[in-house]
Amino acid sequence: MSKHQEIETVLLIQSEKPLEVAQEILKLEKLHGYKIYPLPTQKIVDTYFDTPERYLKGHKLGARIRKLEEEGATQTLFTLKGSGSSHLEIEFPVPEDAKDYIENTLELDLVQTRKTYRRRRALKSWKDGEIKVEMCVDSTTYNFFDIIRKHHVVEFEAHGDTTKTVVDACSDALIKKFPKDLGKWNLSKTATGRLLELALVAVQADDGNINPIAYDALERLIAL
Repeated sequence: MSKHQEIETVLLIQSEKPLEVAQEILKLEKLHGYKIYPLPTQKIVDTYFDTPERYLKGHKLGARIRKLEEEGATQTLFTLKGSGSSHLEIEFPVPEDAKDYIENTLELDLVQTRKTYRRRRALKSWKDGEIKVEMCVDSTTYNFFDIIRKHHVVEFEAHGDTTKTVVDACSDALIKKFPKDLGKWNLSKTATGRLLELALVAVQADDGNINPIAYDALERLIAL
């Protein structure tokens, strides 16, 4: 079992051509004084659960089963996590049929399933070669009643003793390189999915990719 404090910052790729922007980001060789190295790509399927009364949501917690495929190997993990840019995560491996156990024995509701294609980069110190920050270019697919919506973000996560200040500085440096296409996004993928489902008809998409103007509409919805 692993227990750790996760420090991260999320940027939204708000572009009419999000996949092209993602490819340009992945071509970068350095950022904010760090050398960029590729890490194994991951395919992730996340399934989130809650009580019928939505106890976890009310206490800003999330419980999920994650199926993670990396370099041909697949593992299934259960995670209990907090919310916000700095939060506690408790994670441990579980059997592949854990989802059925949670739904049928624990009688928790399935509240969201999504798939994420994660392309990862390590930001390493030139001095000692240590990974200071991990940058993930995520393409997440939601399926709402056979209606597909695709959400694209860049996540920066601290490694070791790296501080939130350093993580934010790296994300700010990336925004400066793509000022028209990137911006801070304060919603988790789970919360974003909830909003997308609520505003499904109003959110316009091209081949499933959410249009930039639709994100503006979602932000107005958050402010209500």
